[in-house]
Amino acid sequence: MPVRRRKIPSGIFGDEDLQNKSIRKPIPKWLILAVIIVIFLIAGFAWVYHSYSQAAKRAQNYTNSVLDKQKTDAQNELQIMIDKIGKHILLPTGETPALATVMNAGTLSKDQPFYKDAQNGDKVLVYFTAKKAFLYDPNRDIIINVGPLILDNTKTTIPVPQPVVSTSTTSSAPLSIEILNGSSVAGVAATLANQLKTNPLFKVLDSKKAVNRNYQTTVLVDLTKGTKANLISSLAKQLGVKAVTSTPAGETPSKADALVIVGG
Repeated sequence: MPVRRRKIPSGIFGDEDLQNKSIRKPIPKWLILAVIIVIFLIAGFAWVYHSYSQAAKRAQNYTNSVLDKQKTDAQNELQIMIDKIGKHILLPTGETPALATVMNAGTLSKDQPFYKDAQNGDKVLVYFTAKKAFLYDPNRDIIINVGPLILDNTKTTIPVPQPVVSTSTTSSAPLSIEILNGSSVAGVAATLANQLKTNPLFKVLDSKKAVNRNYQTTVLVDLTKGTKANLISSLAKQLGVKAVTSTPAGETPSKADALVIVGG
């Protein structure tokens, strides 16, 4: 016997109900545009940050390589001078001397007899422990003069191409200095380091970036506790600042005698 199929009325699980369920509101165009803009902004910021980071890294690597080369060149020049001068005279042992270049022979020869026959470009080898200084002409390969390094309780007379320092407190060792760049200008710490290295009274240990980079003026921190007041005074005069005794907050404590933070 044939089975009769009943027709399901329209509206009960019919096409109309299924169509109503499948209807969705369209996404506003402004929302799509906003999402696209946000994505582009994020990508742009990411690209800028990456580019800046890479540029900063390259700059730091370059600065480090320059400093390393300068340090190596200075060490090589010192050893060359020791070897050349040592061929003419017996040099003190047991210490590393300081090396300076005569830049103002005319003025020095008037102020200090030690430089009577000196010329610009001559080298001065200073032994602080042995208290001796040697004036040498590298072009003629001759020793021009040899002088004592006089240290007493009233004055310090040093035959080197820098002004003589006089004070009641003296020290036979050079002033060790760490230099930090506390400004937004790249290379100022290295520039100052090169200037100070020409003075055998000073020994620059390191130059690098400060933790804080917003110093308005240069800061000189005296870490000697008064044991090298004459050298601190000389450095302060050269920098045009007054020394303080406390390291600025946030900066890493230095093991040097003096900490210089270049501002500006």
